[in-house]
Amino acid sequence: MSIKINKNTIKNWSEKAKKIRLETLELSYRCQEEKAHLGGMLSMVEILTVLYNGVLNIKDVKNWAHRDRFILSKGHGSLAMYSAMHHGGLLTDEEMAKDIRGEDTIIYRHSKLNQEKAIEFSSGSLGLGMPYGLGLALGLQKQKADSRVYVMIGDGECNEGVVWESVLFAGSKKVNNFCVIVDKNNIQLDGYTKDVMPVKDYGEIFKSFGFEVLNIDGHDFHEIHNALTLKSDKPIAIIAETIKGKGVSFAENSVNWHSNVLNSELLEIGLKEVNSL
Repeated sequence: MSIKINKNTIKNWSEKAKKIRLETLELSYRCQEEKAHLGGMLSMVEILTVLYNGVLNIKDVKNWAHRDRFILSKGHGSLAMYSAMHHGGLLTDEEMAKDIRGEDTIIYRHSKLNQEKAIEFSSGSLGLGMPYGLGLALGLQKQKADSRVYVMIGDGECNEGVVWESVLFAGSKKVNNFCVIVDKNNIQLDGYTKDVMPVKDYGEIFKSFGFEVLNIDGHDFHEIHNALTLKSDKPIAIIAETIKGKGVSFAENSVNWHSNVLNSELLEIGLKEVNSL
C-alpha cells in the first residue's frame, strides 16, 4: 500500500487513532474479571493505525505471494489490533460486537489464527511471533514474493531468548522483507524494564546483528510511516519509544495497568479523556 502523506492524511489517522482508543477501552471493559492489558494496547495505537491505514497490503488475503503479514507477538494487546482492523475496514461492526472468546467469535484477549481475516498468528506465549514471522518472511523471500512481514514485540518480551535467536538468524541471512517493531513503553508485567532486565540500547544490539535500525517516536505519524515504508537490503528494526497507557491518565506509565480490571467508573474517565484529545 502506498499513500501520500499530507495534512488530510494525518487528520484522518488522528481521528482513527481516537476511535481505536475508544473502542479498545470499551473492549477492555467487556473483559471484566478476566482483566485486560490496557496499558500495552494504548501504547501501540498510532503504530497500528498507520499499519492498517497506510502500509499493509492485505485486502486480498487469498493472494499468498503479494500480500503483507502483520504478526502481533505481544499478543496480550490483541484487542487494540482488532479495533485497528475494524477501523481499517477488515472487521465488521457485527464481528466486533460478538463475545470476547467463544466458538462464534473472532475477537479474543490473545489473538487466534484466522487467515481469512488476516489474523496471522495465535498468540499467548511471548517471543514466538518472532520465529513464526521470520519463517514466513524467509519463505516469501525464497519465492521472490513482493510482500513484507511485520512483527511487533514488546520491550519486556525482549527478555525471551528466542527473540534474539531470531534476530541473529534474520541478520545473518539478510531476510530483507522482515521488519521488527519494538513497542518500547518501558514497562512489563513485573515492573519497569530498567529494573527487571535493563537494556542500555536496543538499537545497537539489533545493529550488531546486521539489522537496519530506526529509533522513532512511536506516537508520531510521520516518523512511524517513514520507518514502516523504508526499504533496505537488511532486515529492519524499528525501536518505537512509546507511553504505556497513552491517552488515559490513570493508565499512563503505570505498572498496575499492564493488566487490570476496567470498571464502569474508570471506563467513563478514560472515554472522556480520549474524547478530549
